[in-house]
Amino acid sequence: MISKSTIDKVLININKLNILVIGDIMLDKYIWGDINRISQEAPIPIIDIISTSYNIGGAGNVVSNLAGLGVNVSIASILGIDEEAKIISNSLNKMNVDDSMILNLSNRPTTLKTRYLSQSQQVIRIDREESRELNLEYKLKLYDLIKKNIDKFDGVLIQSYDKGVLDKWLIKKIIKISQLKSIPIYVDPKKKNFFDFLNVNLFKPNLNEVSRALNVNITNNNIEKIGLDFKKKINCKNLLITQGKDGMSLFNDTGYHQIQTKAKSVHDVSGAGDTVISVFTATHLCGANSIQATELSNFAAGKVCEHIGVYPIKVQDIKDYFKRIEI
Repeated sequence: MISKSTIDKVLININKLNILVIGDIMLDKYIWGDINRISQEAPIPIIDIISTSYNIGGAGNVVSNLAGLGVNVSIASILGIDEEAKIISNSLNKMNVDDSMILNLSNRPTTLKTRYLSQSQQVIRIDREESRELNLEYKLKLYDLIKKNIDKFDGVLIQSYDKGVLDKWLIKKIIKISQLKSIPIYVDPKKKNFFDFLNVNLFKPNLNEVSRALNVNITNNNIEKIGLDFKKKINCKNLLITQGKDGMSLFNDTGYHQIQTKAKSVHDVSGAGDTVISVFTATHLCGANSIQATELSNFAAGKVCEHIGVYPIKVQDIKDYFKRIEI
């Protein structure tokens, strides 16, 4: 159990942190409406639109979580030159996030995910995206921005969604410059470049991602051996495998630790993984050990799953939670 003194230390120091988030940023668009009839043109529901809302997703949701915790955040990414980019830029500005390391490119659109919902249920999702890798000119520009500013940060959080920002070359350069400056690196990977994040502070895939990458069916009986072997393979200090409703598996220098989920009820898992990496990174940099950081991020993931849509965690959520339990 986390001590009250540890929690107090984390919450006091969290607003002194400066974290750089690098990765794919996108816009989540929610169109809310009612379904009362079926179309005569095809056997599909007709949605009468009531309202529209937006959240920044992907690496943007990581930024939202960190900003909600009080962290000083900067982001390095790419956007298009379009209306969606303006919405994202306005959101970042409202959170006082430094977006000076974002490249706006005329030859690719901002990633947009549009969800239609009725009675709190998602009916359909429509994606517009361009996921090809950046050409060399833009990769160099993005890396030069990162290199120029890297000394400002206490930690680097790499959030990949396989939408083109990160490739093997850029990943290697980011890790090298961060380690040269003794800046801890925390990684949330996707399918591409899964084995390229070597020697980092935290590697946080989900269970399906590990299963696909290793081409193995992971069960309760073999997860300990697989996790310890994989941790050794990529030489990370901490491996955290998220498992949805089954909690999380942490592999650190003391071995294997299974942590059960804290969700009271699950309405929507959107953004839960982003919350885990955000809370772990912030609390770990503030002095929590890896088990304590996992417990805090596990609670936070459960909290966001109780909400419809993306819900950035707040410091007050953590305070309220620890008022209810014995510390």
